[in-house]
Amino acid sequence: MASVVTTMVQIHIAIPGLVPGEWQFLFLKRSPAETRYPNIWQVVTGGIEEGETAIEAAFREVGEETGLAPDRFWVLPYVGSFFDAERDEVHMVPAFGCVAPIRDVRLSEEHCECGWFSAEQAHVLLAMPSHREGTDVFLRSILRNSSPVFPSYAAKPV
Repeated sequence: MASVVTTMVQIHIAIPGLVPGEWQFLFLKRSPAETRYPNIWQVVTGGIEEGETAIEAAFREVGEETGLAPDRFWVLPYVGSFFDAERDEVHMVPAFGCVAPIRDVRLSEEHCECGWFSAEQAHVLLAMPSHREGTDVFLRSILRNSSPVFPSYAAKPV
């Protein structure tokens, strides 16, 4: 029987667009040297380390993969999922959203390119359905919602 695991997080990073009320999202292109999913565009993702909570992993992964320190951080009302046939596991991936104070990204070795794109471009560029869906949820539920009810964090949790 397949097991259900939560070992990863996905994080959607946004900045205000040039037009008031519009947003741009950071997408990263995986390095061709990566053994899993080389050359695909994605949002920030990463593993939850031993003794770490999902939100702690999300903050850490944003720093490691982009060098950014977000101003605001939200738990999104969305959990992505995928099936790993090699391990016979269903993965449930908590999603988070954050707003970056700057556009300057410092990529890790996992990625070879990055860019700031519209939500509409997510449906063209992002390979994983959960990354496209998470971008949509972040935009509708948090960024375009004048009074989001979902938990937010102004700084990294202790």
